[in-house]
Amino acid sequence: MSRCLPVLLLLALACLARFGSAQPVDSQAELKKVQAALEELKAERQVMSLRLDAAEKELQRYKETPKVAFAASLGSNGLMKTTTGNKDLVYRDVLTNVGGAYSAETGVFTAPIRGVYYIRFTANGPTDFPKSAVLYKNDVEIQLIAHEQPSGEGSDTASNGAALLLEKDDKLKMVLWQNTQIWDNSNHHSTFSGFLIFPLVDESLAEYDDVVELKTSGFTDAVSDRKPEGQRATGGHRDRAEGHERSTKGGVCSFSGR
Repeated sequence: MSRCLPVLLLLALACLARFGSAQPVDSQAELKKVQAALEELKAERQVMSLRLDAAEKELQRYKETPKVAFAASLGSNGLMKTTTGNKDLVYRDVLTNVGGAYSAETGVFTAPIRGVYYIRFTANGPTDFPKSAVLYKNDVEIQLIAHEQPSGEGSDTASNGAALLLEKDDKLKMVLWQNTQIWDNSNHHSTFSGFLIFPLVDESLAEYDDVVELKTSGFTDAVSDRKPEGQRATGGHRDRAEGHERSTKGGVCSFSGR
């Protein structure tokens, strides 16, 4: 019996070594899994980089957008009337001129950039004579009109306003039509004002945004395509591990000594 003891111990150690060791690792599947994860991270990083570039571009665009707002009145000019033709109105009493796009010398507002602007004006005057104030663009196009016929004694105020699409360097001015009048004093009854609502993106920036969206979409699709492959690799490794576990549980270590 003493002679068999070393043999029995060796056999016991062999069984323990066989069934007590860690399960073998499928290195090929693990490698594919790691590669898929790395590719996914790489694609996500490229997407984030594109989005960051787009955000920086948008921030720069915002910083470069001029701030535009103006308001002016005819002020102490008193009553203005014309019977021999149209007359340009010059609003010399400037209340606000952020961005300097309005000229108090000429009464002309010049759009500094392409965009949508809100423009408004008021016209006050006695009601015993026709009253008018007409907004022209680039000297020829009538945009808005405030006009009233005589209505007896007293005074009244007419107004008009709208959001207008203006190209860069478009010019707006107010005109008093023939055989009409307008009145103002230091209380600013007759005014001309406007401000930039929002700029319109030029084509180059729009194309850049389209490219970012296209690339982002492409990278997202690529990441989605890679995910099933990684899942399949993981699932295959898991199936092989479970199979090995089942075979291990079904194995028998037996020996007999004589």
